[in-house]
Order: sequence, then C-alpha cells, then structure tokens
Amino acid sequence: ASTNSINRSSSCLNYYQGLVVSTSPGNSFNGNSFSNNGSDGVIISSGHGNYFVNNTISRNQSQGIHEILSGSNTFVSNIISSNVQNGVQTESSSSNTWTNNVVSNNGYSGFSMTIGVNNNIISGQSVYSNGRYGFEMVNCSSNAWTGNSVFSNGYSGFDLTSCRGNVFVGNSIHGHSSSRGLIFSDDSY
Repeated sequence: ASTNSINRSSSCLNYYQGLVVSTSPGNSFNGNSFSNNGSDGVIISSGHGNYFVNNTISRNQSQGIHEILSGSNTFVSNIISSNVQNGVQTESSSSNTWTNNVVSNNGYSGFSMTIGVNNNIISGQSVYSNGRYGFEMVNCSSNAWTGNSVFSNGYSGFDLTSCRGNVFVGNSIHGHSSSRGLIFSDDSY
C-alpha cells in the first residue's frame, strides 16, 4: 500500500506495534497517537518518502519510532516521549529530515542512530531528559545537526563512535549529568 493518508487517528494499547510501515512509500501520517503499545509505537521497515507530522508517540514498551533500511522520510513537529527504550532508533537509514520534534523522557537515548545512518538533516529538535544520551551515533557519516536544543540527558548530549564528516552548527548543548556535552571516540571527526 502506498500514498495513503492517516489523520487524527489513534492506535494504542496494541500487543505489538501501533503502526507498521513496511515497503510502503509516500504515506502521510498527521495528528495521530501511537501510544501505550507492547512494542514500538511506529516501525518503518524499507519505507521511503513517508511524512510524519504532529503525531504523539509515547509510553510504548520498546522504541517510540524504529526505522530500519529506510530513507527520504520526513518527521516534523512530533512528540516522542516516555518510551521504555529509545525515543528514535534508526538503523541503516539515510536521507531523512527531522525538523522541530520534541524527544524527551525516554528510558535510553533520545536518538540512537547506528550503522549506516548517513546524509540526514536534523534541525530544531528539543531533546532532553532522556536516560542516556540526547544523540547516540555509531558508524554514521555526513549528517547535519543545526539549531537543536539538547539538554539534561543522563550521560551526554552527543556521543559519536566511529562517525565521520558530520556537521554541527548552532546547537545548544548543556546540563548533562556526566558534564559532557559532546563525546567523540574511535576515530570520529
């Protein structure tokens, strides 16, 4: 299925995920609630060109959003909070745009980006009060972080391991429990 529009709906209290987008392009999700589900709030697997705008994704038993092998998706003004694991877990997914989302109070990290998460634009995020990191990145390259507010996370604002060619402009990073705003390790630059 592709080019569907789901607006002002609720998918809550499901045994597994609230929403699964699998090999489905060009869908639009606006003003929905994906909350209190037994696994991920939203999982995107091989999904491309989808739009997520003004959704609430909270209190799920795993990730808020879990994106795998996907790209060119757009996430704008979503509230991603109080999920048991990461607010956003993205793996092997590139060329996404994240704009003006609030990612807070998640058990692990606000964003966990691993293995081949490249060429993403992350701007205007408010990422705070997550259990570990604001942004945790492993083997990622050529991403741009601009104008984000990252504060009061458990360990640090940004933790990059084996990451290259990323750009940070105009971010506010402060108030982390471990007193580290940015950590670069294992040949990150």
